[in-house]
Amino acid sequence: MSPAVVLAIVIATQNVDDQATDSMRATAVEALGSEDAVVVREVDETGDAETLRIEHLVHAQTAAQILWLDGTHTRARVRVHVAEGDRWTERTIEFAVVDTPTERGRALGFAVTSMLPEETLAANPHRAKRSTDTPELRTAIRLVAVGHTAVSKGNATGLGGSISGEFFVTPVVALRLGLGAWQGSLTLQAPSMPAINAQDLVSFAALGISFWPRRPSPDHRIAFGIRVDALLLNHSVTPDQGSPQSKPMPGVDAMADFAFSVSSALDIVTSLGIEGALGDTDLEIATGPTDPTPRHVETIARVRTAAEVGIRLSF
Repeated sequence: MSPAVVLAIVIATQNVDDQATDSMRATAVEALGSEDAVVVREVDETGDAETLRIEHLVHAQTAAQILWLDGTHTRARVRVHVAEGDRWTERTIEFAVVDTPTERGRALGFAVTSMLPEETLAANPHRAKRSTDTPELRTAIRLVAVGHTAVSKGNATGLGGSISGEFFVTPVVALRLGLGAWQGSLTLQAPSMPAINAQDLVSFAALGISFWPRRPSPDHRIAFGIRVDALLLNHSVTPDQGSPQSKPMPGVDAMADFAFSVSSALDIVTSLGIEGALGDTDLEIATGPTDPTPRHVETIARVRTAAEVGIRLSF
């Protein structure tokens, strides 16, 4: 005897988008654990009566009725019927214009299976064969503009950019590796010495971990997370007068991450937090040939706010 059909998906012929339909079915199959658990039927006109007829015809436990509400396929209505109890539920799903048919179908597949009652899923005869129902582990590249402002004694203000990789080791935890640089201006001041302007080019490497309790997805456009990085900082300070100096030091940052899902492969990301230098931030600056003796100055702030905005590409 053939295994029981858990879900029948009914979609109007004029609404069919082959890529979206195939992706929707594949996602539902993945969630329910078997090719035999899902059937898709194309009909001339969708309606409750036709959906119930197909549900009865294929002996399905549930049936989903899919209707695109516009010609551009950016809005879809999903109605799900549960045979036991004769219950209907309904959702309307909106998509971004840039979402591909495959991404839209995947979102519909997630939506349909999320609307199935837990008792139906628990009684699913294919449940024992399904793989673990966890979010996909992915790798992401983040490209952002960065800005810093000092909040402690000294100067450390500037703008720049960074690139980083995120490697998910669990559905919500990722290891991070990043490189970047930013440039700002300093005012060098020491006793018995007039103020001297300088340029500060800061390069850094970051190694850390991020935690995403809510990851971006078609169902959750807005996501948030937190991260902590160990930093290796190098300040290259070039005064308007005198000799340049390089100042390496360790550091650490703690950031709150926010993401808006544009598509399954692209997020807009922004981060806010604080960065601290853990090493000596003092400088020894010689003002020039007329006064070659290095002067002790305190200019680089130990603590500064940090902000980022950019994009994240997942694959």
